[in-house]
Amino acid sequence: MKTDSIYYAHKFRNDLGLSLFEKIDIFDVLHKKENISVIFRSFSQESNFEGATFSKGPIAVILINSSKTLGRQIFTAAHEFFHLKLDHEQNTFDVVKGKGANTFSSHFIMPDTALIQLLTDRLSTEKRTTPDISDILYLENYFQISHQALITRLTQRELVSKETLSELQESKIIQEAKKYGYPDTLYKPTEINKTLSSYPATARELLEQGKISHSKYESLLVEGGYFDILMGN
Repeated sequence: MKTDSIYYAHKFRNDLGLSLFEKIDIFDVLHKKENISVIFRSFSQESNFEGATFSKGPIAVILINSSKTLGRQIFTAAHEFFHLKLDHEQNTFDVVKGKGANTFSSHFIMPDTALIQLLTDRLSTEKRTTPDISDILYLENYFQISHQALITRLTQRELVSKETLSELQESKIIQEAKKYGYPDTLYKPTEINKTLSSYPATARELLEQGKISHSKYESLLVEGGYFDILMGN
C-alpha cells in the first residue's frame, strides 16, 4: 500500500503537469483543476474530525475542518483527495487505507526527491550534517506542509538524529517561526467558513442534460444546496 500510494502521488503530480520540485497549492488544484468543491467549516479545535469526502455522479466535495492549523488542513485536503480518487469504498473505515492516504498526502505535497535535494543543498551550503529548526521551518514553508508531517517524513527517512528529533518535537514552532522571520499562518487555525466551488456551472450543465429538474437546479444555487444530492435526498 505504501509503495502504491507513493506511485500515485507522483503520477497525479505528473498528470497535473507538476514537477517533483514544484510547490503545490492543493486547494487550487482541487477546485480549479479537478473540479472538486472544497468546503471549509469551523468545528471545535478539540474535535477529532479533520475532513471528509462525498461524491455522487459528477459531483465531488471535500469538507475541511478549518479549526485545525492551515498546515493540517492542507495535509487533510490531499489525504481526502486520495480517498476520492482511489478509495472506491469511501464509507468504509480501514486503518490500512488511512495510512495509505497519509503516505499519499505526504508525498503528493512533498516528493522525496525534492525533500532530500533541498535539504542536502542547505546543509552543504552551511557546512552542516544535521538539520536544525531553521531547516525545518524552511522546508515546511516551502512545501506548505504541517510540522508533524515533516517530522514524520524526516524520521522515516532517518534524516534526523534522535536528539534532534526530540528537540524538534519539543520546540514551540510558532515562536520559532517568528524568530526566523516566517509567518505563523501555517501553524494556526484559519477558522474560516467558505466554499470553493464551480457548482453553479455544473448545475446548469446537469439541467441542460436533463439529469436534474429546474427546481433542483435552483436549489443547487443556494450555498451548500448541493448536499441534498450528495446525501441522496
